[in-house]
Amino acid sequence: YSLIAAVEVSLNMIGTKEKLVMVRNPWGFREWNGDWSDSSQKWKQYPDASQNIEKALNKRHEDLVSKGHKLKKFEFKLDASDGCFWMSWKDYQRFFYITSVCSYERDWHTNWV
Repeated sequence: YSLIAAVEVSLNMIGTKEKLVMVRNPWGFREWNGDWSDSSQKWKQYPDASQNIEKALNKRHEDLVSKGHKLKKFEFKLDASDGCFWMSWKDYQRFFYITSVCSYERDWHTNWV
């Protein structure tokens, strides 16, 4: 599994926040079906969450692009068949007890994860 994104998102106007992670199954099928999964009721309960995730990740995108990185802009979507899914940080810690972080070296000049 790959950890694609991590974000702390505002869920409502009173400042309730949730730490969410986006994970990808390397085989592209069989996704998480708990809270914050593609079909979770949490997306209906907190309709601003997806918009706030997209804003936060596109802010990071702009920061990286301004430093010379060539990246695609993040587009939020819930697709039950793409192998990517969202889950809470707490659930991630319960189900994925080992995480390895790898560095990526592009042109041997820039290191970033």
